[in-house]
Amino acid sequence: MVKASARPFLCLLLIHCGGAKEDSETDSETGGEPVVAPVVRTYRPLNSAEVEHVQDPSPELDVLEIFAEGSTIPGMFDGDSTIEFMSVPAGTYQLHYRYSTPADDPSAVRPDQIFETDVRTFGRFEAIYAGRQNVASTETSGTSLAISATPAPQALSYNDLFEVYSYNADVLTFYFADDGQNAPLFPGTIDNWIVDWQPGGANGYALVDSSAGDDLWLSYYRWSQLVPVPSGDEVNDPWSYAHVYTLSAAAPMSFPPMVEGATNPITGEFVEVPTVTTPLDIRGSSFLSVLQASIVEPEDMICRVYVFLEPGEEHPIIGVTPYLTRIFALSIPDVNPVFPGDHVVDVQSTHPYPSGGTVTGYAGCEVSKIVAIPETTAEVELESASYVLNRLSVMSQAPVTPKLSPPANLRVNGNLLPPVATREDVGLAPTISFLPPELGSPDYYQIRLAAVEVNAGIAEPVTTLVWQTTQTSVTLPEWAMRPGLYHYVTVTANAGLPLHRIYGDTHDVQTASAVTGLFRP
Repeated sequence: MVKASARPFLCLLLIHCGGAKEDSETDSETGGEPVVAPVVRTYRPLNSAEVEHVQDPSPELDVLEIFAEGSTIPGMFDGDSTIEFMSVPAGTYQLHYRYSTPADDPSAVRPDQIFETDVRTFGRFEAIYAGRQNVASTETSGTSLAISATPAPQALSYNDLFEVYSYNADVLTFYFADDGQNAPLFPGTIDNWIVDWQPGGANGYALVDSSAGDDLWLSYYRWSQLVPVPSGDEVNDPWSYAHVYTLSAAAPMSFPPMVEGATNPITGEFVEVPTVTTPLDIRGSSFLSVLQASIVEPEDMICRVYVFLEPGEEHPIIGVTPYLTRIFALSIPDVNPVFPGDHVVDVQSTHPYPSGGTVTGYAGCEVSKIVAIPETTAEVELESASYVLNRLSVMSQAPVTPKLSPPANLRVNGNLLPPVATREDVGLAPTISFLPPELGSPDYYQIRLAAVEVNAGIAEPVTTLVWQTTQTSVTLPEWAMRPGLYHYVTVTANAGLPLHRIYGDTHDVQTASAVTGLFRP
């Protein structure tokens, strides 16, 4: 989900780092100082005391090294609880890492990550993870669920959603009421509904285990249109046609421990969830105003309002977040499209889960433009976005407006490159530079490089590099560029999550992104 992407990749790096420790020269012999990072997770299991857990991280990464002053320093696990990079020269360095390609999907090559900082010792800052440690998981296909629940929600529509969620196993997945195969649309029963089990979360395709105290929930999200029958001025208002998904009923499920490769039965009884209405004053015009600095004449705009359950209460903890409400307002297409403007949205939400947490809001907008890939018939959609995240109780106290504007004046090798432009012959190591946002004060920037592959006339952007830094200029490494292909860069400003911390202590987070046009070596 979108919120998770706002957290620094370092929070994962410090958990899964590779390399066995070998004999090396001491810092006193080689100069420089070590950089050290603990690899200890603190878990908060359901209805249990917190537990610390250390795991040999070496299988998780193909690359783990630091670049500094022309030197490459490998990361070494100390056999206990720490990753060490020995003899790192003083000042800023670049931490480079890449997760391993999944064995069952060789095409899913992970992007390289660069984390630029001068921090010498990373602290855990009370980092806490939702659920328990040592959750068994599977990466193979063939594991499924057989869902039975009563009474089935009435008057199911094709757009309705079901969600399966476990706090303790830290996993979540969705299923449409119409999955094109055996969904429970007609005659309106949920009896032995067979679905694939491929959830998202920190534990792969986790095998939820009732004998270990795991919970499992089946939640029903009713689809509706924000204004059922628009009339008058509502007819030309994009908000009238917004798609709304509201959690309406939930069932705590009973189940035996899940078995890899088997069809696992889960059963439960739905209970209606009483809703709480919270008005949110979404200022779409304000979001459009700041985003047009990146994409001057956008062709499309979408505004999103999400309400979800963040696992932490007094401060955030890391874990999947079940949705309570999701709202999407899309442009009305035309020669001159009508964009979502200002609107007070009555958000209906509550949550049934006993694990606790913070009801959190996420709102904002993104604009886009379709650009042609030269020398092909393919097109790619370039996007600029601005979003805010906070406790719903705080977000509802004032109009929801952007807190950050996108980084400005994105340049490649010193030349402005707006989304409508294309540049050739930039070399294999182009320099990306930009100005800080005019609105807000970001903690750091994320620079994402995408190479655009074209297959059968379809553009397929592939992220090759993600670089996180407090600097406003970086020179891309040659190995990140794909000769012959067009590329583009998205630069995202982030506030509320300082770059040097592996854990944020606030629910108040903002992001805003800008995008370049296409360029190639």
